Amino acid sequence: MSKDSFSNGHNKTDMNNYDTLKKKVSLKEFIDRKSSSKITQSESFNSHSPMEQIRYWRSIAAVAQANAAGQLAKTEKLTQELARLRWDLSISHMENNLLRQNLASVQAELNHVRQIPKDITNYAQHNESIHPALFP
Repeated sequence: MSKDSFSNGHNKTDMNNYDTLKKKVSLKEFIDRKSSSKITQSESFNSHSPMEQIRYWRSIAAVAQANAAGQLAKTEKLTQELARLRWDLSISHMENNLLRQNLASVQAELNHVRQIPKDITNYAQHNESIHPALFP
């Protein structure tokens, strides 16, 4: 492969020919084109009557106002939903705490009941006058 060729197979001379074939736009031409397009746009806008321009801007304002009202309604709806979810969460926390209290009391009762048979069995071994049906 020669020094004048790229890895994709194109020669530098081919690229130089392409560069010379491209149309070069000077900065002045670019600025002139841009300013002429601005003039065309402003002239086309000024070609409308003042009443048409007022109607146009009023319609833009009405659309913006309707959009704002829709966003406000959506915000209000989301705020209400957030309040409901917070309420549900607080109720769930209260229920969870009550269930934990109930669980603790049931576990305490269960531990107490488990200790009773041991005491009865120990007592029965010392005193055989207890009826055998009372043993677990």
